[in-house]
Amino acid sequence: SSHRSELMQRCSWLAFAVVAHIGAIAQSVDDSATYRMHWWVDGPVFVGTAAAAMGGAITMKNQDRLSEQVILSLDPSSIPTFDRRSLHIDLGENLEARYRSDVVLGCSVLAPFLLSLDKRVRREWQPLLLLYTQALLVNTSVQSWTAITADRYRPITYIPEATLSQRTDPANHNSFFSGHTSTTATATFFMARIMDDLHPELKDKRWLLYAGAAVPPALAGWYRIRAGKHFPSDVLSGLAFGAAVGLLVPEFHRATRTENLSYLPWVSPQGAGIAASWTW
Repeated sequence: SSHRSELMQRCSWLAFAVVAHIGAIAQSVDDSATYRMHWWVDGPVFVGTAAAAMGGAITMKNQDRLSEQVILSLDPSSIPTFDRRSLHIDLGENLEARYRSDVVLGCSVLAPFLLSLDKRVRREWQPLLLLYTQALLVNTSVQSWTAITADRYRPITYIPEATLSQRTDPANHNSFFSGHTSTTATATFFMARIMDDLHPELKDKRWLLYAGAAVPPALAGWYRIRAGKHFPSDVLSGLAFGAAVGLLVPEFHRATRTENLSYLPWVSPQGAGIAASWTW
């Protein structure tokens, strides 16, 4: 929807503002006991992903509305059986499901700031703030350009009972993969990973952190399916990618593990991903 595109654009501009101040923040960030920033790598990552996120938001905002001819030519039987369940939704609950997915997303993105209540986290708040910003930028940049490149139509475009306006919405180009789900997963799994790293005494109970982290993105994904915005495969892919970003960004910056590990997200018209290498 146009509202989503505007929201993504505002978030991208906010991310750009954060990146603009990274240098000033970095001057006061000493290597923590747990995490370490390598600015010859992290600097370009911040700038590149912020630019990609902005570019993705602008490109999505300028996408063309689907034509009626395209809508009428769509064949629901061409959708894999696993995904067809998303075509049988209650259109009367469409807007409510969208609203609930937005609420879950918003609460999840803010949730990691609750880590400031933990004394161990407060001692390392500056590198953690940068790591969280980087995780969100990596997720947003890769997700947006994957959705643009894949150009998979959303489920609602296949539902005859939906209004023509709903079916031809320009945002219907961007079904794969779910941004709500991946962003929520990035936030919650990042939060779980930080708690795991800073509280080794949890030991056998650490699985509870990750089980809890999976709940919000699963809920966001469910609401996006009920809203006609995504297929189940979009949601599962978004959850997997977001969780990977939330877990790996802290892992790649572990002070005891990053010396031999290098990585760099990449985005191009042909696709997007993360390149990583390990030397030994």
